[in-house]
Amino acid sequence: MTETTADILIQSTPITATLEVGKSEKFELTNDDYYDLLVKINSIDIRKSKASVTLKYIHEQIQKELPAPIPTPIPEKKPELEKAIIKLALIIIAITLIQMIINKISISKSKLKSLCRELNSGPLPVWF
Repeated sequence: MTETTADILIQSTPITATLEVGKSEKFELTNDDYYDLLVKINSIDIRKSKASVTLKYIHEQIQKELPAPIPTPIPEKKPELEKAIIKLALIIIAITLIQMIINKISISKSKLKSLCRELNSGPLPVWF
């Protein structure tokens, strides 16, 4: 024992702990994963070799430390997949443009045919 610490001995299955004044410690005595006893050192009188101690029955489950979670790696994007998606998008755009051009040519041809029919069907129109 010192002026600021006291040694505690709990019999049956001996448990030894050194506690500081004002500090407490929990003890598991029954092998059931629950703390059973709380011991606190209130004060120490080193001249008289006496300590004021608080003993308190508790029933508190012992918190077991969980292992640190293993981080899940983020899968890398595959460059081949990205390239394939870009190629597909470009092909779709090209097909759409070609279709628009074909539609425009078809409309122009039908207008030309219509104009030719008008010219062949009667007198030429005069424009001023």
